[in-house]
Amino acid sequence: MTDDRPAEFSCSHCNSAALESDTFCKNCGSVFGDSLVCYQHTTAAAVGVCLICLKPCCNKCGGDSKFVFLCDPHWGKYEIFEGMARVFVSSSPTQAQYITVCLKEAGLHPTEGLEILVPCSEVLEAEQVLGTLQTEWDQTNGIEIRKVTLGDLRQLQDICRTTFFETFASKNTEDNMRRYSDENFSDEKLTAELTNPDSEFYFATVGGSVVGYLKLNFRQAQTELRDDRAAEIERIYVLRAFHGKHVGQELCDKALGIAKEAKSNYVWLGVWEANPRAIRFYKKNGFAEFDTHMFTLGSDEQTDIMMKLEL
Repeated sequence: MTDDRPAEFSCSHCNSAALESDTFCKNCGSVFGDSLVCYQHTTAAAVGVCLICLKPCCNKCGGDSKFVFLCDPHWGKYEIFEGMARVFVSSSPTQAQYITVCLKEAGLHPTEGLEILVPCSEVLEAEQVLGTLQTEWDQTNGIEIRKVTLGDLRQLQDICRTTFFETFASKNTEDNMRRYSDENFSDEKLTAELTNPDSEFYFATVGGSVVGYLKLNFRQAQTELRDDRAAEIERIYVLRAFHGKHVGQELCDKALGIAKEAKSNYVWLGVWEANPRAIRFYKKNGFAEFDTHMFTLGSDEQTDIMMKLEL
């Protein structure tokens, strides 16, 4: 096919300026002409170039994420906002400022604030910087688990909302996400749970910053079963930037330790059937599926897989 574009033109997808020599749009990833083939399916024409790794993809290997083209491995892994990808979230202004400075020293262009974003083209470099920082934190600070008190309400609310949206926003509507968050993470609801003697919250912290949390229920505080011989792990959530850093395992170990001290016969939990990462994690820790139940998120009825571990 003859490409008769002018020397300068606008991308038909995002209207950004492009040059005749460009094979794809640097702003959205749309492919110009048919000169690129998919990096995996070499007989298929590429429909977009991942703006994170710059790999051309066919429509089986990638797609749009908020008007930016990403390959499947990166699609859903990062929250995209106007061409910027979120690479880190902190509840500590001091930690966020330190990370921002480190990213700038590496020649990158991060945003300011507790949620740190970089241009999609800088994500891989940013992850290298964050990986180095994480190694330093692991060596000098480690992961600490502490019980949450009523005085921690704001921090608890922040980590609940942030991890909830990181985990589920890509697969649920904005309205359902907002409704669930408003109902379950309000001051009133969290205060009632924090003052319930049958519920316990724990923070996981790294370098003094909250990076994950656990909610454990006993007796009548359990969302189902309400077996006095059981303990329920209602939630274990970790900031995406700390996935794979052993934080979730530390929280799970804490939950099992508390359940054993309480002389519970077993621990159970419910995990969304569309969350394979969590299912694999709990199976790795010895939990087995035993039933299903319905979980309502906003107006959406979803199926949770119920899992149990005998102690």
